[in-house]
Amino acid sequence: MFFGCEMKFFGVLPRSMTFIPKKASVTRSKISELYIKEHLKEENKIDSVHPRFSSLKYLSYLKPFVHGSIIGPLFRTAEYLRFNLVPRKSLLLVGAKNTGKRFFLKSVCVEYNVNFLESYVDNEKDVCNAYRKALDMEPCLLYLANQLTNEKEKVLHEIEKNMEKVRDKKILTIFSCQSKAFIAENVSKMVTGEVALKTPDENDRRDILASFSLKNFDNVDLGELAKLTPGYLPIDLHNLCVSAASSAIIDNRQVEINDFLRNLTNENKITLDNIGALYAVKKEIEMNILLPLQFPEKFKRMGISRTSGILLYGPPGCGKTMLARAIANTLFCNFISVRGPELVNKYVGDTEKEMREVFNRARNQEPCVLFFDEIDSLCSRRTDNDFQTRIVNQMLTLLDGIDDKGKVFIVGATNRMHALDSAILRPGRFDKIIEVPLPTREEQIDILRKCVRNMPIEPFDLEEIDMDGFTGADIAGLVRESALFALKNDFMNEKLVVGKNDFLAALRDIKRRKQLFG
Repeated sequence: MFFGCEMKFFGVLPRSMTFIPKKASVTRSKISELYIKEHLKEENKIDSVHPRFSSLKYLSYLKPFVHGSIIGPLFRTAEYLRFNLVPRKSLLLVGAKNTGKRFFLKSVCVEYNVNFLESYVDNEKDVCNAYRKALDMEPCLLYLANQLTNEKEKVLHEIEKNMEKVRDKKILTIFSCQSKAFIAENVSKMVTGEVALKTPDENDRRDILASFSLKNFDNVDLGELAKLTPGYLPIDLHNLCVSAASSAIIDNRQVEINDFLRNLTNENKITLDNIGALYAVKKEIEMNILLPLQFPEKFKRMGISRTSGILLYGPPGCGKTMLARAIANTLFCNFISVRGPELVNKYVGDTEKEMREVFNRARNQEPCVLFFDEIDSLCSRRTDNDFQTRIVNQMLTLLDGIDDKGKVFIVGATNRMHALDSAILRPGRFDKIIEVPLPTREEQIDILRKCVRNMPIEPFDLEEIDMDGFTGADIAGLVRESALFALKNDFMNEKLVVGKNDFLAALRDIKRRKQLFG
């Protein structure tokens, strides 16, 4: 009994709710409704320590989008209608995996006191359940987390029906995808706004690192670290900080820059300086890409504009891909590598669509080196084949628009120079064509020395190794095979070194394979 009233308890209530006397004016159905709403909010509650949107400096470029496309439609519907405008109630969020789409939406919800509901919808029932929950959580961002493709026709139709039912409610439907090339056409028609999350640039990475850093990071130059981590996403930087802090905790000391450097990926360590040989090629790259960025005034005074793109050609295995990645790392740029054959699709329009998406990705990740390997598969000589003509024309259009893309550097590679359409090679597209030839004898020895510098080898003259006709890739393979031969012969030896005989055995094996397969 409670003040003369019998107490009735319906299930397990959230802490925020109180017991309701049976004789109170509130009906049982109303109590159930209140319980459901409170339970949903509790179930989907955002972590109390989640940062607010306004505290995330690296997302400041999204502020106009947040105000105009999320907060306005949710809370100022009447003002839109007064101007005969229909507020946007569905948005598309585009971003590569781990760019922080969910993190961004939650930060907005924390900032503006909006509920967040994430749902994976695989059938019509899932859709109905998601919108029913969203109605009980107004104001609410309903995040449909799975990428919806054309195969989900019934699901898309059900989403459209439910969006119409809740258009006067404080519910915003958020679709997401990694690339617009793979999203259903119906989604593109349904959404009334879209935004792409860009890969953090150097300044963004410094802000992100600063937000992760504690007082024990005082000895680390975060600006220098940001420069060394091109292409790193927020989650990558977080993991890097955790690894560095773990090392310091184990040793009971402050975090040092070396704790970070040990965990950087090897790909970020490839620069022009540590690529063996290719002296003339590296000089051309330096003059056409690196120096114009380091000394822009000198080139401007001479009336020399920035190189639109460079084309590397030569036999397979001579280091064209490595050179492209080294350019990106030397410039502290993001790097996007695309193999031409992977873009070619037999369905009409798909290849052109994916090519546009690749250039859009590069623009969202600038400064960026966009590398097309086997570019001849995209830009071969035009014939009566309509399909090939469309692809070449699309590439020409995209290359002609490169000046509008800011800091996007195009690098192409081919070992079939004769197959390229001549229009690709005109000035303003690939301004500089650089041959990457087979290494000379002197260059082979230089490559070999750089490949074995971190390997325990017995003293002998490396020039005794006959590598006639070997490419850089062949030499790297020779070093690896030599080490394997040494391990095979004396696996348990803790002081094992790679000897001359191991190199000679590996050399015979590789030459035999080259004779068999060319």
